[in-house]
Amino acid sequence: MLDKCGIVGNNTANDANHGGVKLESLPKADILNSGISDNNQRGILITEGSYAEINNNIGDGNGTWGTYCSRSGQAFLDNAECSGSSGNHSDEGTADTAADDQAAAYT
Repeated sequence: MLDKCGIVGNNTANDANHGGVKLESLPKADILNSGISDNNQRGILITEGSYAEINNNIGDGNGTWGTYCSRSGQAFLDNAECSGSSGNHSDEGTADTAADDQAAAYT
């Protein structure tokens, strides 16, 4: 669990496979009451089947996405959320094929 953290200016290489916070293959994580700002490309990246509950966070300037889910990552977002130029996002993969990764960010 991350609680009352300041996560600012990470992923300076702007690598799409990283973020201010990266969750990989975790059954459940909580990210709460934190300031997540100015992390290149993504503020929070949830991937490889991870699940996260993301509550009461603030911040902006996180590259393209505030929260980004890929490869079956799932995120439940509640209240204020860190943002990027395109907001929060889930990678739907290639819909209607076996390759669909079923990722989702939802409120």
